[in-house]
Amino acid sequence: MFGILGKSATGKTCKAMKGLIEEGSEVMEQTEGEMRDAAMISAAQKVEHYEIASYGSARDWARILNLPRHPL
Repeated sequence: MFGILGKSATGKTCKAMKGLIEEGSEVMEQTEGEMRDAAMISAAQKVEHYEIASYGSARDWARILNLPRHPL
């Protein structure tokens, strides 16, 4: 999408993602055994859901801008 628009993609720290990672780390420090395993899975799911939502938003923005579909 950025290439089509003639822009360069740049990254910056995402405060929400950073918060999810910190929250997961805190829960893992407070648990052990199977509970820690469950906490790790929960934290990973939160991160992945946030990532999926971000990709979905980028797709929607590309559609709104009438950008061509890139063949997979």
